[in-house]
Amino acid sequence: MAKTHRFAVTLNVGGKRYAPGSEVPIGGKNGLPEDQVEAIEAVHGKWDKSPAGARALREEAVAARERELAEARNEIAGLEEKLKAANGAIAARDKRIAELEAEVNQLTDPANQGQNPNS
Repeated sequence: MAKTHRFAVTLNVGGKRYAPGSEVPIGGKNGLPEDQVEAIEAVHGKWDKSPAGARALREEAVAARERELAEARNEIAGLEEKLKAANGAIAARDKRIAELEAEVNQLTDPANQGQNPNS
């Protein structure tokens, strides 16, 4: 099992964000290097299990989720714009296909044989 540690500060480790008091992996491929644990605690202090620390953990977790939600909403809005543009292009293409099919049908219709299509 991987070794973990709690810190009194938000950390970004291995592409993930850890709120104060969260279990942060130590060592290994995606963990915080062990030599940085003491350095971080020297600057920011050690994690305590106080109600203020727990409250900060909840607030940071909520804030992180709100940021993720805002990013997801922005991404969705961008994708919706791309979808609208693609739908417009498809509609224009479908209209042109229908026009070409009508033209081909007119040119191949036996009733129109011998007539000048440009007249």
